[in-house]
Amino acid sequence: MELAKDYKFTHLVSVANYETEALRAAFDDDPDMTVILACREGEAVALASGLVTSGHRTILCMENLGLFESLDTFRGLPCDMHIPLPVFVGYAGRGATLEGAFEAVGGMAGHVKLAGDWTEPILDATNIKHALLLQDDSEEAARATVTQAFDAQEPFVILVDNLDRTHS
Repeated sequence: MELAKDYKFTHLVSVANYETEALRAAFDDDPDMTVILACREGEAVALASGLVTSGHRTILCMENLGLFESLDTFRGLPCDMHIPLPVFVGYAGRGATLEGAFEAVGGMAGHVKLAGDWTEPILDATNIKHALLLQDDSEEAARATVTQAFDAQEPFVILVDNLDRTHS
């Protein structure tokens, strides 16, 4: 949150997801920040792109499953137009097996694992720059990753692996 204020971010556009919920909640609690909730990821990309091009410093949050849904909008707006947009993407299924916690999602376990397997290769194939932010990263490493995204003059995805691990 400090970094967002240092970089004078004013808006967060988000699609509900578990991995970035703590970030959205922090923005929601700050009276200087505006949170816009979108129904679909493609809509969120368009909203965030419009805010940036109209002069608002904006952060986008979604889950990797939704990232796949929004790739055409990414291509058409922030990628083709070089819109500087930091995107926090919840990395569902990273390193997952079909056992353990993913049994709780029942018939979705295979889809979640597949999303984890596909996320980085798809970002690489679409030339969208990205970095991984882990819960146990040092504060210095986390700041460096976030700063890299905020300084980019194009879309930059920060893959978030459970910023809040209070579930178990």
